[in-house]
Order: sequence, then C-alpha cells, then structure tokens
Amino acid sequence: MKLEKFDFKTYELGYSYGNSDMLPQFIANSAVYVMYDEHESIGDIARLSEIEEGDLILIKSARHGFKIRAIGRCTDSNLIKHPELGYGKRVKYYWLGDKSITVKDKDTLRRNNAVNREYNPEVTKIALELEKSSTLKEPHEVKGLKELFELFTKCILEGKKTLNECDGKYKSVFLHRGKNVYYVNGDTKAKAMSEFINLYMQHKENAVEESGSYLRLRGKKKANGFYCYKKY
Repeated sequence: MKLEKFDFKTYELGYSYGNSDMLPQFIANSAVYVMYDEHESIGDIARLSEIEEGDLILIKSARHGFKIRAIGRCTDSNLIKHPELGYGKRVKYYWLGDKSITVKDKDTLRRNNAVNREYNPEVTKIALELEKSSTLKEPHEVKGLKELFELFTKCILEGKKTLNECDGKYKSVFLHRGKNVYYVNGDTKAKAMSEFINLYMQHKENAVEESGSYLRLRGKKKANGFYCYKKY
C-alpha cells in the first residue's frame, strides 16, 4: 500500500456511551467527546489531546462492520470539558449519513477504540469525497413545535427519508423554549418524523415535558415519544 501524505491527520471517534447514541449531542454542541473514566479512558484522552485544528474527524461505528456516521474538521486544538459529556474537541461537521466502508487491512481491532488515528489513506480519501459532496447548511431555527410539525409534514409529503434530504438540506433544526435551546438532528428519519406528526396532532403542547437533556413530546405511554436534545 502506498502511504500518501496529507497536510492533516485523520481520527475516528465513537459516538456511543454504553447503549446511548450521543451523536446528536456531539452535533448540537459542534464538538466530539470522550466520556472520561479514570480507570479506562486515559489512553483515549491522550489520543484526543493530540487532535489539532484542521484535522479530519470521522464519527464511526465499528461493531458490525466499519461505518462513518459524520465527518467534520477540528476547529480548535484546545481540549474542552463538558460536565456531562466528558472531554472533547471543537468540530465543525460537514457531512452526516451512514456510509459502510470495506477496509483491506488488519487494523479492525484498533478501529474499535473510542479514539483512533487512521493511517489508511484509502479511508481518508473516501471521507474527503463525502466531505466534498455535502450540501448541509448551518443549523436552522424554527419558532416552535408547530413550525417543526409543518417542516416534518412537508418532508414526509415529499417522500424524503431523512430531514437533511429535504429542500433545506438541514444539518439540524433548533428551537427555543424559555432559556433552553433544543435541537433535532438532520439525520432524523422519516419514521421518527411521522411519530412526531402523529403525537403533535393528538396532543400538541399539552404533551410536552422538559426533563434533563430532553424536550419530550409523548403519547399515552410515558416511555414513548419524540425527543429533542438540549443544546448546552
């Protein structure tokens, strides 16, 4: 394999904390994080510290094949700390999706790490092509749940599979409620949008609960419902 040189480094980071998908929170905060555990995460934090401004960031899944879920660039070399999400780096995201990649090397186990520096130039080149193809815009503000309902309805009627496939090419959508800001990931699928539409038509404002990191529009079963994530 010919080792090509780039003027930046490529890093892959996971997005799961246990069984929780933290990608929406990463995107909402324009950052990537590693949950700190003093007994398990020292190496991950050390590798995270090595990421510099301009480095290519791939948010990945490696449990059932290697997939890229988001691509961005580090915008600040300084390490940041979030009280709930752990240590991180600032990232501007350019691409969201679910791209499976077949990699012909022996680094599969290393890619399972929470933070991994990618040395295979083929992975970097694929990521660069995806980055160039992105037409995602900056986060879009809606004035309330009614406007979010109208936006989702438009996407469903147009037969779109995700929010970022709609005409606006939304990176994410956010709304204010009092002092808090909540957002919906642009990768939100049609099934979730339909669930929100149905719940809104049935319950509207009366079904909204604010709890911790979430704004929840729920149905009769308390465990069910559509969630908006708080932007910290």
